[in-house]
Amino acid sequence: TTSLLTITSLINDDSAYYALRVTSPECGVIESSTALLDMGIYPLTFAYLILGEPEQLTAVATMTDQGVDRDVAIAGRYAGGAVAALTASMSSKSPRSATIATDLGLIDVPQDFHHPTSATFTPLSGGEPVAIAPEGQVFGTGLGNEAAEVMRCLRAGLLESPLVPHRHTRSLMRQMDQLRAQIGVRYAADERYAAPDL
Repeated sequence: TTSLLTITSLINDDSAYYALRVTSPECGVIESSTALLDMGIYPLTFAYLILGEPEQLTAVATMTDQGVDRDVAIAGRYAGGAVAALTASMSSKSPRSATIATDLGLIDVPQDFHHPTSATFTPLSGGEPVAIAPEGQVFGTGLGNEAAEVMRCLRAGLLESPLVPHRHTRSLMRQMDQLRAQIGVRYAADERYAAPDL
């Protein structure tokens, strides 16, 4: 909720066809090449930044013969009754866009929602769509912005960025662990290391 509108729902997808990706649970450092961990982090982060901490997340997935999640769909409920439909896939290519429905209109974030250069607000009243520009320049695919923020924090002697504090990262790790348990994905490391208290 903002001072201007109330968010009621959010739809977001991140899918790309990775035919050459390694999809074995035993592939060590590359084992994050799964729909949830490799692609799903982006819709989960987007929903978290827009809606806050989820009250409930439920996932279903399609698995490969090797036990790796190839496609995943997540339904979420957030504070104030907002809901989210999030998908991630490694077997197909999608628009990789996002739509935020509010009581006053729709906010559409176009392809490559994780580093958008614009968005559009379309009022329910039937008025003309309004372009939304970012506050600052997007460098490349956004990684340049991340690097600049890291340098700013280091120079200021900060141990974390106020834009992405540690609690955000811990929350997203918790969410992915809970969803991974729901769809039945386990790794060898799960047996060797106790889960940290996030």
